[in-house]
Amino acid sequence: MRLSTRKSGSLLGVDIGSAAVKLVELSGSAETPRVQAYAIEPLPAHNISDADADGAIGDAIRRAWRRSGATTRRAAAAVPCSAAIAKTIALDAALSDREMELEVAVEAERLLPFGEDELALDFEPLNLNAADPSLTDVLVVACRQDQIAARETALRQASLKPALVDVETYCLQRAALRATKATGAFAVLDAGSASVLLLALEDDEVLFSREESFAGASLFETGGESVYGEEALRLAERLLRQFASTCPAHRLERLLVTGGGAQAAALAASTTARLALPVEVADPFAGMDFAEHVDAEWAQRSAPAFATACGLALSAFDDLGGLHRCCA
Repeated sequence: MRLSTRKSGSLLGVDIGSAAVKLVELSGSAETPRVQAYAIEPLPAHNISDADADGAIGDAIRRAWRRSGATTRRAAAAVPCSAAIAKTIALDAALSDREMELEVAVEAERLLPFGEDELALDFEPLNLNAADPSLTDVLVVACRQDQIAARETALRQASLKPALVDVETYCLQRAALRATKATGAFAVLDAGSASVLLLALEDDEVLFSREESFAGASLFETGGESVYGEEALRLAERLLRQFASTCPAHRLERLLVTGGGAQAAALAASTTARLALPVEVADPFAGMDFAEHVDAEWAQRSAPAFATACGLALSAFDDLGGLHRCCA
């Protein structure tokens, strides 16, 4: 979940959204990532929880992979933050990695509303506990196995090799930390066709993560950019109020907007006018090189739409940390 300098080879980030598949292949290293390929492919109405029984999502991923010119079949996908539960627990700082893993499993079974056989689990030691330095704070993240299986199925139906499944929250975190030089607390507003997600960060710590869905069908398709932008902004304001009441000690210094193309630009403009907060469109490709065959100009114009896919691909340099490491 934290950025690292390890190199794990080329990886394909596959963001399965409600309206489209976004795909990014990155190679190189954490210091100098290279964009090898990218593509966006529209999706028919679908329910990823059905494990893509009819293969429509897998077909869209396959078309995107072929059109992108990607060379690797090692792929990563994400579950939405609403499908995962994250808790911080305190464990003995003297525990070995194996002992900590066993303790986390026991605590997760006690704290989380899942049975052991249906649980996908990951954890990461954070810092020494502020109240008791003999303890270590450990972030525990879990979701249902069927959420993992649905994404693995879609990737395999596209003839890709699942490498890991992560949580969208941590994918956006990786992308946001590359996209801004901001210090202190800042937030990412990810505007999708069916929902908006607000992620608040301070350095590499997640302070707040919450998602709000639009009522009914995609507003951008049915109501146009202005109707979509107004509703997205209303939800964003609600999420910002929730953040302020949940984390009163933290004051946001900046808001980054990600999401599909013109949606992000329009939302950033209207948000700037409504909020007393600097707002900018995030570029998850900031500081990256582009392979010669890649249309860098188009990629940078469309960059906000690729934030989750880019964050997934960046996990190649994070020692493949995620909810589930697949046997690919």
